[in-house]
Amino acid sequence: MKTKVLADYIIKELNKAINTLPKIDKNSDIEVLHEFRVSIRKSRSLIKLFFKKEKTIEQELKEIVTQTNTQRELDIFLISLENKKKSQNLYSKIKLQRDKAYDKICSEEFRNKSKNKLLNIIQKILNFEYFYTNKSLIKTAHKQYKESQKRFKSIDSSFSSKQLHKIRIAFKQSHYALQFIQDSKLKNENKKIRRCKKIQNYFGKIQDLTNQLDSLKAIYENEAKNKKYLKNIKKREEKLTKAKKKLLK
Repeated sequence: MKTKVLADYIIKELNKAINTLPKIDKNSDIEVLHEFRVSIRKSRSLIKLFFKKEKTIEQELKEIVTQTNTQRELDIFLISLENKKKSQNLYSKIKLQRDKAYDKICSEEFRNKSKNKLLNIIQKILNFEYFYTNKSLIKTAHKQYKESQKRFKSIDSSFSSKQLHKIRIAFKQSHYALQFIQDSKLKNENKKIRRCKKIQNYFGKIQDLTNQLDSLKAIYENEAKNKKYLKNIKKREEKLTKAKKKLLK
């Protein structure tokens, strides 16, 4: 039987993002922004995988979520510094950056533009003429998962951070596709989803440390010989090396 269950699922996620938009604030729980980003990323990922011709919609969703990247990265950085007395000065600097970044996405301009874009995308999806059988949806999700696994097994020590990031994105796409299959009760995919999450955590650690190194270099741009800066850089570079080694095991 042909179905529009996928389109309905994506619309539900986009409505969730719209409802979350007004709740995003620098004083709100960081999970609020995270939930907004997940809804957008999940929708974008599913469109990219199942509706390959809809590049305009996929690009519009990318533009929305990209504007929240810095805020999320700084949220993660702050969490890594919590309860560390020796890092209070750095914490204050990151917090200041983070609050300024949040001001941009808490503005009425960002909220209204994003909401209107999302509503427009929902209308386009409602007019989709795509129809999939449940079997073909499962087949596409499984194919993506197998390709992600294959790429993961090909990783070696010569892979750059950029190459690793691409494989991480492939696993996110697999995760979201399998989660859709699971949530829609088309097939039990718990085992594969757990596998995706485990691998994503490895990649996530590498990405977080890479982002933190970039933030540190930006903060101490004019203080290259600052001892605290050099110590923080060294600490994260060591952690990054360990995280990459763990990925290769």
